[in-house]
Amino acid sequence: MKVLITGGAGFLGSHLTDALLAQGDEVTILDVAPDLKVRHHLGNPRFRFVRDSILNREILEGLIPWCDLIYHLAAVVGVEHYVADPYQVLNVNVNGTQNILSVNCMLIA
Repeated sequence: MKVLITGGAGFLGSHLTDALLAQGDEVTILDVAPDLKVRHHLGNPRFRFVRDSILNREILEGLIPWCDLIYHLAAVVGVEHYVADPYQVLNVNVNGTQNILSVNCMLIA
Protein backbone atom coordinates (compact mmCIF):
# COMPACT_ATOMS: atom_id res chain seq x y z
CA MET A 1 0.00 0.00 0.00
CA LYS A 2 1.16 3.56 -0.70
CA VAL A 3 0.75 5.70 2.41
CA LEU A 4 1.07 9.45 2.94
CA ILE A 5 1.67 10.63 6.50
CA THR A 6 1.36 14.34 7.13
CA GLY A 7 3.34 15.21 10.23
CA GLY A 8 5.26 11.98 9.79
CA ALA A 9 8.47 13.30 11.36
CA GLY A 10 6.78 13.76 14.73
CA PHE A 11 6.45 11.30 17.59
CA LEU A 12 3.33 9.47 16.42
CA GLY A 13 4.11 9.77 12.72
CA SER A 14 7.61 8.38 13.07
CA HIS A 15 6.36 5.31 14.95
CA LEU A 16 3.59 4.80 12.41
CA THR A 17 6.23 5.05 9.67
CA ASP A 18 8.31 2.36 11.39
CA ALA A 19 5.31 0.02 11.57
CA LEU A 20 4.13 0.60 8.00
CA LEU A 21 7.59 0.11 6.51
CA ALA A 22 8.02 -3.06 8.60
CA GLN A 23 4.89 -4.52 7.01
CA GLY A 24 6.11 -3.67 3.50
CA ASP A 25 4.19 -0.50 2.67
CA GLU A 26 5.59 2.46 0.74
CA VAL A 27 5.59 5.57 2.96
CA THR A 28 5.85 9.23 2.08
CA ILE A 29 6.10 11.77 4.87
CA LEU A 30 5.13 15.41 4.47
CA ASP A 31 6.50 17.53 7.30
CA VAL A 32 8.24 20.84 8.00
CA ALA A 33 10.05 19.36 11.00
CA PRO A 34 13.59 17.99 10.84
CA ASP A 35 14.03 14.34 9.86
CA LEU A 36 15.66 13.34 13.17
CA LYS A 37 13.06 10.71 14.12
CA VAL A 38 12.95 9.12 10.65
CA ARG A 39 16.53 9.61 9.51
CA HIS A 40 17.22 5.89 9.81
CA HIS A 41 14.78 5.29 6.92
CA LEU A 42 16.35 7.73 4.45
CA GLY A 43 18.16 4.95 2.55
CA ASN A 44 15.03 2.81 2.28
CA PRO A 45 13.65 2.79 -1.31
CA ARG A 46 10.09 2.50 0.08
CA PHE A 47 10.47 5.71 2.10
CA ARG A 48 10.33 9.33 0.96
CA PHE A 49 10.58 12.48 3.08
CA VAL A 50 9.06 15.65 1.61
CA ARG A 51 9.99 18.71 3.63
CA ASP A 52 7.08 21.05 3.05
CA SER A 53 3.82 22.27 4.57
CA ILE A 54 0.24 21.08 4.39
CA LEU A 55 -0.55 24.69 3.49
CA ASN A 56 1.16 24.13 0.11
CA ARG A 57 -1.67 22.93 -2.14
CA GLU A 58 0.65 22.25 -5.08
CA ILE A 59 2.59 19.71 -3.03
CA LEU A 60 -0.64 18.12 -1.83
CA GLU A 61 -1.99 17.94 -5.38
CA GLY A 62 1.14 15.99 -6.32
CA LEU A 63 1.22 13.65 -3.33
CA ILE A 64 -2.43 12.78 -2.69
CA PRO A 65 -3.15 11.15 -6.09
CA TRP A 66 -0.11 8.89 -5.54
CA CYS A 67 -1.30 7.39 -2.27
CA ASP A 68 -3.87 4.79 -1.30
CA LEU A 69 -4.18 5.98 2.31
CA ILE A 70 -3.56 9.22 4.18
CA TYR A 71 -2.78 9.58 7.87
CA HIS A 72 -3.20 13.26 8.65
CA LEU A 73 -1.14 13.93 11.79
CA ALA A 74 0.32 17.34 10.89
CA ALA A 75 -0.41 20.04 13.45
CA VAL A 76 1.21 22.81 15.40
CA VAL A 77 1.24 21.57 18.99
CA GLY A 78 2.55 22.85 22.27
CA VAL A 79 1.45 25.55 24.68
CA GLU A 80 4.38 27.76 23.67
CA HIS A 81 3.00 27.96 20.11
CA TYR A 82 -0.56 28.66 21.26
CA VAL A 83 0.67 31.53 23.43
CA ALA A 84 3.25 32.96 21.01
CA ASP A 85 1.24 32.82 17.77
CA PRO A 86 -2.32 31.52 18.09
CA TYR A 87 -3.15 32.66 14.55
CA GLN A 88 -0.41 30.44 13.08
CA VAL A 89 -1.65 27.49 15.14
CA LEU A 90 -5.19 27.94 13.85
CA ASN A 91 -3.99 28.58 10.30
CA VAL A 92 -1.98 25.36 10.09
CA ASN A 93 -4.33 23.17 12.09
CA VAL A 94 -7.59 24.29 10.48
CA ASN A 95 -6.63 25.47 6.99
CA GLY A 96 -4.05 22.71 6.58
CA THR A 97 -6.65 20.08 7.39
CA GLN A 98 -9.06 21.77 5.01
CA ASN A 99 -6.40 21.61 2.27
CA ILE A 100 -5.95 17.86 2.78
CA LEU A 101 -9.69 17.28 2.62
CA SER A 102 -10.40 19.57 -0.32
CA VAL A 103 -7.59 18.19 -2.50
CA ASN A 104 -8.66 14.64 -1.68
CA CYS A 105 -12.34 15.40 -2.40
CA MET A 106 -11.40 17.18 -5.64
CA LEU A 107 -9.74 13.97 -6.85
CA ILE A 108 -12.70 11.80 -5.86
CA ALA A 109 -15.31 13.95 -7.62
